Amino acid sequence: MKILLLATLFWALWSSPLAAQVATASLDPSHPSLLPAALAWRDSDEKGEPTDQISLNVASWQTHGLGGDDAIDWNGSGQQITSSFTLGPVRVEPWVARSSTDLLWLEGASHCGQVDEVYNCSHKSAGGVSHQQADWTHLNLALPLGPLGFGLAAQHQAIHIDQSAPTYQNSQNASLSLRLAGLLYLAGGVEQVERQRLSQAATQFNRNWAALAFKTNGFAQVRIEAARGQANYAHQGTDLSTLHPDEERQRLELELKMGRFLVGLHSEQIQFAEVADQFQVERSSQLRRLTLSWVPQKGYQIGYQFTDHVYAMELGGDPSQEGRSQQITMGLRF
Repeated sequence: MKILLLATLFWALWSSPLAAQVATASLDPSHPSLLPAALAWRDSDEKGEPTDQISLNVASWQTHGLGGDDAIDWNGSGQQITSSFTLGPVRVEPWVARSSTDLLWLEGASHCGQVDEVYNCSHKSAGGVSHQQADWTHLNLALPLGPLGFGLAAQHQAIHIDQSAPTYQNSQNASLSLRLAGLLYLAGGVEQVERQRLSQAATQFNRNWAALAFKTNGFAQVRIEAARGQANYAHQGTDLSTLHPDEERQRLELELKMGRFLVGLHSEQIQFAEVADQFQVERSSQLRRLTLSWVPQKGYQIGYQFTDHVYAMELGGDPSQEGRSQQITMGLRF
């Protein structure tokens, strides 16, 4: 029966462009859920029923890359704190993060790129530097009720580029995850996003998610999830920092946990459509990530992540930025 379900899932994944941690949570508790309903299945017993766990994780990463035909030296760093616990029947997952990135012009040039999904164009002389900082505050809430997981979430993000005024983004989302036969999971969610800068009119758009997952329980755990997200074009006022093109996201995540040792593979692609009247070309972002973690049921946790980033200003075109990051995570479960 499990083999038949696994074969059906693989066929579905490869025959349709479905994001991970939408239907199910990662087997690594240091990875926050993308949509809150997935949190309902964060820690499960051998029957897939939720159990009580408390976890606290701290992560730190470094990124280095090149851009603009090697005219840009790209360096970044970040920190994230994630926690999860239960309050009665409700599962709670708050997390905060900060990312800081510097682009150094090795030679005078114009460069358009994106970091933390923020589109930015600058022209600087050799030796010029552009600094960008992003801060996130996020809260996931989930309620498991039998085979259903209900979730609500809220997020605040502040983005600072050089000395310009910050851009603020607030979002709320609601999602539902359905468990079938203790192995298959179907999920969907709607995210409402508002982006604003200074006294400019706020830009509002919706992002819709759908996901399919397969997850086993016990000593040897397998988790496979694919998902797809879409968002509409929106722009109010004249400030390009609040413009949001049509967007499509595709994510695939594979995890294998044997006892306490976990190996994970993650692939994600984000595509933004052209906005001709605002002189923005179509562009894409691709991330591929390898995770190695030691995750005991209780006690100290440690993890390592290696991520390869490729940003292109044209779909299928030459990369405008390429980078690699390494992350170390320390945590405690009890």
